[in-house]
Order: sequence, then structure tokens, then C-alpha cells
Amino acid sequence: MSAAPTPGFCERAWSATAGLQEQLVHHPFNEALAAGTLAPARFAYYLVQDSRYLKDFSVALAEAGRRSDVAAEAEFFAGSAQRALGVERALHAGYLSRLLGPGDAERVRTSAACGAYTAFLARAAAHQPYPVLVAALVPCFWVYRHVGQRILARTAAQADHPYRAWIDTYADAAFAAAVDQVKAIADRRAREAADQVPAMLAAFTAATRHERSFWDAAWSASLSDLPDPPYGTD
Repeated sequence: MSAAPTPGFCERAWSATAGLQEQLVHHPFNEALAAGTLAPARFAYYLVQDSRYLKDFSVALAEAGRRSDVAAEAEFFAGSAQRALGVERALHAGYLSRLLGPGDAERVRTSAACGAYTAFLARAAAHQPYPVLVAALVPCFWVYRHVGQRILARTAAQADHPYRAWIDTYADAAFAAAVDQVKAIADRRAREAADQVPAMLAAFTAATRHERSFWDAAWSASLSDLPDPPYGTD
């Protein structure tokens, strides 16, 4: 009988964070979003934070592209940086234009969780070896696909779901392909730099915990921190 293949980096990282991944799927924020009962003001608060996060995430993606010595990887990360600033921010802007009035977004304070996550990515981009930076970027792709697909499975028949556009963005085939590509990059880099794997696993785990903290902050934000009043989700 042949031996079982050695798990790749991403398989190991997901296994190590499996409990946390389930917590994210069943996070109260995501449960309420899936049920369509999430308060529009709370969703708007989350989107404002996420819009700010995406600016720094795109910088880290661009830095990964600059540092890669493989043309296809560099192209992927550069393209992902553009998509973060384009497709995802357009999604945010579409919702926020309906949920908030002029100047409301600017009055929302950046959460400590958002600031901590972007600082983590900035440190990874500035100080960590390239494989570790890649590992730090993977959860933002993979976690959102995982959560998006699980929510889609519960809401696919609800064409009028108030958060349909958000769900579809992170559950669609194009986003899934991007997730598969960044995972393949991480697996390849881990194979080529085995000595970096412990640091890569630590970075992956830390980024996943930041994802949880990000949703924690949106769910627990006080009423005084939420934009008021939202205009609704129609």
C-alpha cells in the first residue's frame, strides 16, 4: 500500500484553523446577514470598515506582485490589487450609496480591528519574506469564499435577499478561481522554502483571527458608532 501524500501548506493551514473557520461561518454577523435580518446600519458600518481595509490590502497585494520572481504570480497579485480597488469597492459603493447620506461614511471612525488587520498586513509586506507575505494574504481570499459559499447554499432561492449582491460576489466562480490560484501560489512557495512553513502557518492563522476580529467589531459596535440613519436596503 502506498503512503498517503503529504498535505500541502494550505491543507495544513486550513486543518489547523478548522475550528476558527466554522466560527466565522456561524459568526452572529454572518448568521444575521444570511438570514437577511442584519441591521442596515450595522452592514453599512462593516462596509465602511471593509472599504478602508481594502485600500491597505491592495497595497499588500501590489507589494507581493512586486516581490515575486515568477511572472504569473506577479501578474496575479497585481490584478488582484486592481480588483480589490475596483470590483469589491464598487460593490461597497453600490450599497453605501443607498444606505448612507452624503458624508456619513467619513464620519464613521475606523475600528481598532480594522486598524490592527491593516497594520498586520503592512508589517508582513515590509518585513516578512515573500512566502510569509503570501500566507498572510490567503485568508482574505479563502475565508470569504468559504463564508460566501456557505451563505449561498442557504439563500440561493431568495432572489430578493437584501444582501444578494454581497453574497454573489464572494460565492461566484471567478472569485473561486482567484482563491484556487492564491492557494496554489502558497503551496508552491511552501514546497520551495520548507524552512518558512512555520512562519507561513503563523501568518495564515493570525490573518484568520483578524478576519474574526473584523466581524466581531462590526457585530459589537455600539449604536453611537453606527451611521445614523441608514436609508434602507431597497
